[in-house]
Amino acid sequence: MAGAAAQQPPAGDGGRVGSCAEVDLLLEQHGELKLAVEIKGKKRVSGADLSGLRSFAEAHLSVPRYVVAEVPEGFEIEGCRVLPFRVWLSEIGSVLRRSR
Repeated sequence: MAGAAAQQPPAGDGGRVGSCAEVDLLLEQHGELKLAVEIKGKKRVSGADLSGLRSFAEAHLSVPRYVVAEVPEGFEIEGCRVLPFRVWLSEIGSVLRRSR
């Protein structure tokens, strides 16, 4: 994943993307945001788990949003891809390569 790095939020921001929401991981490539990721250690993901990604989407609608969780298979909810960890790892490489 050459060229990809986690974006550092402003000092004191703690990863917040809205007034009080936050996203676990932001990836950028060549100074451009490429992915927003929420990481959940659970087998069921619902709309209640998406507050940070919802806030993020208000300012960055075109950036793909993911939830990585212990789900048995992937699905989509509120415009976010919910994927098992290994599937997500294979997908981010193709997303970053497409956007060069």
